[in-house]
Amino acid sequence: MKHFATPIAFTLFLGLATGAAAECTQVGGSSTHWSGCQFTGDSSEFNQFVNQHSGDDLLRLDHATLDDLVLSHSRVQGVILEGASATNMDLTHTALTNIGLQAADLSGSALNLARLSHVDLSSAILDRVGMYSATLTDVDMSEAHLTQVDLAEADLTDVSFQEARLEWVNFRIAHFHNDARSGGNFRGAVLEHVDFLDADMPDAVFAGATLGNVSFNNANLIDADFSGAIFLYPRPYLPQEYRPRFDNADLRRANFSVANLFGAQFQNADLTDANFSDANLQNANLTGAQTNGGFEGAMLGGATWVDGSLCAEGSIGQCIPAVPDPACTTGDPNLC
Repeated sequence: MKHFATPIAFTLFLGLATGAAAECTQVGGSSTHWSGCQFTGDSSEFNQFVNQHSGDDLLRLDHATLDDLVLSHSRVQGVILEGASATNMDLTHTALTNIGLQAADLSGSALNLARLSHVDLSSAILDRVGMYSATLTDVDMSEAHLTQVDLAEADLTDVSFQEARLEWVNFRIAHFHNDARSGGNFRGAVLEHVDFLDADMPDAVFAGATLGNVSFNNANLIDADFSGAIFLYPRPYLPQEYRPRFDNADLRRANFSVANLFGAQFQNADLTDANFSDANLQNANLTGAQTNGGFEGAMLGGATWVDGSLCAEGSIGQCIPAVPDPACTTGDPNLC
């Protein structure tokens, strides 16, 4: 959602606040296009300015300064704040509709329990942003940089993270919906230290994504697309917490074709009708998983199969049980 298709009148309802000076430069003689506005501290001057200058066209406030602005429990609609400095804002319980925040810096801001609809956050910086239990509908975060963002228990409909970078992001118990089969779009994104525990995200797209230390334990990933995904840290004897984790996940009809899943954990996962064709599953753990095939061309050497047996090196497309080494004295062929 890079552009707004039709002009939408600006409406803003704010609570009580006291004033701070605003300085703006008018662009092209337009009463709805301004640059360099500064609204720092509280909401009164922001409230006054946008109501004075809003019209039939979208109000543009390019490169505005909104640092530390308190807009909690408010409603903001139809304004473009491209390139804004919006750090440490308080937007808890705020409703944001038809807002352009492309390339804005929202570091340290609080959007917990906020409602975002038709919001453009493409290429934005979201560092240490709280979005706990927020509701996001048609939100574009493509090419955004999210670090230490809390989206636990958030409700996300048609949200795009395409080619975004996510580090230390929490999606625990988040719910993804996809009215246009585009919700949960992480195509080509880079994700490191991201937690999707218990997330509900059918039809999610991770095709071509790069993932490191990502957990999908207990997640609903029915019909998800991981084709061509690269999972980082493919090293033997790597600590389990750094390996891709899908334990107890629902992965029915998921597509992992050509994905690098070295050392991935699929214990007790439902892999019915999942596609692992030509995937790298070396050293993966599928103990207790439900599967009915779909491993054509997959590399299974060193993997632990659904029955707990070890797959021999060179197993392709099917698990060939490893022959125990007679020199092994541990009693556990997985350690030999």
